[in-house]
Amino acid sequence: MRRGYAGFRRSGSEDGSIKERYHPKAGWVPLLMTQQRIDLGHKGENAAMDFLRNQGYKIIEHNFKNSLGEIDIIAQDKGDLCFVEVKTRKTERFGSPFEAISKTKQRKLSQVALSYLKDKNLFNKSARFDVVGIVHGNRGKVTIELLKNAFELTSPYAY
Repeated sequence: MRRGYAGFRRSGSEDGSIKERYHPKAGWVPLLMTQQRIDLGHKGENAAMDFLRNQGYKIIEHNFKNSLGEIDIIAQDKGDLCFVEVKTRKTERFGSPFEAISKTKQRKLSQVALSYLKDKNLFNKSARFDVVGIVHGNRGKVTIELLKNAFELTSPYAY
């Protein structure tokens, strides 16, 4: 097996067609973006929007993208502008959805959020980062949790 860039390796055939990532709880796991995973993500985002509406949020944008990245949901909750990251899992075998928000992901979300605030001239608006974690359990049981103010604005220069 050839070792790829930090934290990843390629295995399988001679050309190393299968990329794997090391996960502390599960070891080396295939890193595949299958249509099934894409569909699960879309299903999770739609469930999160319904959940947030039931919590009194007003959805402003869904899948906001710019050259810096993407924010799943931008919503209004009372007086706050909320940048919402949605993490959907089939199981908690690899940890909870909330554990998937790394410092790197927080920096990326912060960059996109600051860009959004600048483009819309909303710097005078109170804003926060929320995370919706969704787990599809056994027998169709779906658990949805909301973590308000999940993390602070992170400097893009912080390491």
